[in-house]
Amino acid sequence: MPGIAFHWTGPNGFSSFSASPSIPNITMGGQGVYSVTASAGGCDGPASTVTVTVNPPLVLNISPAAPTACAGDPVTLTASGGSNYQWTANGVSVGSGSPLTFTPTGTSTIILTGQGGGCTGSASTQVTVYPLPAANAGTDPVFCESNLPQVLFPITVGGVWSGDPNVTADGHFTPSVQGVHQLIYTVTSPQGCTNMDTVQVTVAPPAAPADAGPDSLICLNATPIQLTGSPGAGTWTGDISIGGIFTPVVTGAFVVITRLAQAAAPPAIRPP
Repeated sequence: MPGIAFHWTGPNGFSSFSASPSIPNITMGGQGVYSVTASAGGCDGPASTVTVTVNPPLVLNISPAAPTACAGDPVTLTASGGSNYQWTANGVSVGSGSPLTFTPTGTSTIILTGQGGGCTGSASTQVTVYPLPAANAGTDPVFCESNLPQVLFPITVGGVWSGDPNVTADGHFTPSVQGVHQLIYTVTSPQGCTNMDTVQVTVAPPAAPADAGPDSLICLNATPIQLTGSPGAGTWTGDISIGGIFTPVVTGAFVVITRLAQAAAPPAIRPP
């Protein structure tokens, strides 16, 4: 008011001649009783007092303190120390209250704000998101029925196999049951993140027995002969062409074998 002078005094040696003083960044030592007097025309009026209470800073906490997640997995964060919680991830609101569950799109800086005792506080943490490992089980194989374990060959190494009682964790499959079998190949990263791929294994009926035919006796340098195995879709190995033509250019006994799929006939000996 014009012609009136004010004088404030208070804790920590506070003194001000402003009618409405302010104390920026007040500390706990600033709380207490403040007194003001007014004077006009050389006369002082009676003092008036006000008590200022300074609340301690609001300390918010986030649990867990250093959260991690695998890509695509949700994260749950719990706040404490206040109320009316608000959450942001990389500056974008992701929810309110506590606990908060959300799925981060990648490694994110989390800011928590809350209120308590008339004050507003904040806390922050970082959610680290680990990528999923590559998982490629390879192509869908076909095996003939047998009790002989077959090796599976995934493109991505280091995983484990499951999904069927006839497969071992290290990738040996016993095709003892005809039909289609779905196998699961799971790869785990050093951070504990998992990814999986599947293959369809077809177990076909066993191949028909191969028969190389009867033994033959031919003369040296005779005309090459065509050997006929059964079934006719087999191939020949040994001292013979793959198509089954034998040329008697050397004397002796020769073993030639015809094979069909995974089955082999007993060797057929062609004496001289």
